Amino acid sequence: MLHIISIAGYQETLELLIRKALDYKNAVIALNDFIKVITSTIDAKDKYTKGHSERVKEYSIAIADELDELTAVQKAELTLSALLHDIGKMGINNCLLHKPGRFTEIERQMMREHTKIGKNILGEVQHFKNILKGVEDHHTNYWNAEQDQPTEDLSLYGRIIAVADSFDAITSSRAYRGKKKLEWAQEEIQRCQGSEGKQFDPEIVMAFNKAFNRIKEIYDVYSPE
Repeated sequence: MLHIISIAGYQETLELLIRKALDYKNAVIALNDFIKVITSTIDAKDKYTKGHSERVKEYSIAIADELDELTAVQKAELTLSALLHDIGKMGINNCLLHKPGRFTEIERQMMREHTKIGKNILGEVQHFKNILKGVEDHHTNYWNAEQDQPTEDLSLYGRIIAVADSFDAITSSRAYRGKKKLEWAQEEIQRCQGSEGKQFDPEIVMAFNKAFNRIKEIYDVYSPE
């Protein structure tokens, strides 16, 4: 119940900020300020994910730049989607979020519900309709094993965020393990692509590899403790 009240409060606050903005510039400032509050709140729920949203955003844009197919508007949407990709964790029980060991399969499925929760939260805000699929899709495997083909209607934003999110998770410390080296993480991303690895889109992995020097620079600037 507390989670539901908290989520509703954030939705109402965002709508109020946008309605009261006197012009486009003020609306952008209000939106950016709200997003900073939200991402800080998300990351604060778990000490191991401090700065995660910002890093995923930076990695996502680095990957997108190598694809050379996104417009400026699409990159702005990807930025928002990446920053807010974990907003659904606000609806996940803290005991599960803070579990000191590895998740069971059931717990892993419960955690993955945060993508649907996130879509529902943001779906209440008219201005976020174009970023919903990125939030919803970022834990959906690229390859559908049952149909033995790529997953239908998997969004570009979701496929990009999936790689960025996994890379950051691998290179950040967790309660049950230390962070891995960047090169090890890169190899793991490559191993998990396409029809063999199932998880990631090979086109996105290729862009990730092209952007890897830039990604290492981003890591150095935003490096998790």
